[in-house]
Amino acid sequence: RKNVFEVIGDKPERLVSVTNLRDPESISHLYRVLRGMGIIDALIAAGIQPGDELNISGVIFTYGEDW
Repeated sequence: RKNVFEVIGDKPERLVSVTNLRDPESISHLYRVLRGMGIIDALIAAGIQPGDELNISGVIFTYGEDW
């Protein structure tokens, strides 16, 4: 069973809203910025596992090795 983690906040929500979600390079940039903001470390501390889902402003991502 997948867990769903929700990220709430102006900066991550705005970041997702301006990211081209069809472009792998843009998504990689999004991941790097989220990591730099400490969000990925916070999710890991909260117990996120590969395959779990991440909801940012209604956009669902699957957490995995790409992160």
